[in-house]
Amino acid sequence: MSATYDATRRRYRLITAVLDDVAATGDPSVVHRHPVAETLGDLDTLLLAVHARWSTAVLARADDVLESVPDDPVRALASALHELDAALPGARLLLDGHAERPVVAAAQDRLRRRIRADLDLDLAELPSVRARCPVRGAWFRLAG
Repeated sequence: MSATYDATRRRYRLITAVLDDVAATGDPSVVHRHPVAETLGDLDTLLLAVHARWSTAVLARADDVLESVPDDPVRALASALHELDAALPGARLLLDGHAERPVVAAAQDRLRRRIRADLDLDLAELPSVRARCPVRGAWFRLAG
């Protein structure tokens, strides 16, 4: 195997282990238990990798909503994101727990703008997202 392949496998395994740990404990700060610095360089790189997974899944669900042309696209997307929360609880908890970090906030804003452009919906206004905002500090910033 090549060094690149080995590095990619280590990254994937680390991210999976972190997400499993966060999901099992409900604590996004458990990232310190893992060799993030040795494998990825820093916490921001981990968070961006997790956000990339998350946003890919969100965009896939948004595409499903676009293609199905539901009567209520807000409800359809909210339902799809609720299912995603259940499928990837570690990712959601980790991103929620670090939402105030500039790198996460910027990535979330980019995803929010993309969904607004594609579906003319604001992720921050979806009922399932809005309900979480006061508890964990907005997963998507509510301003603008």
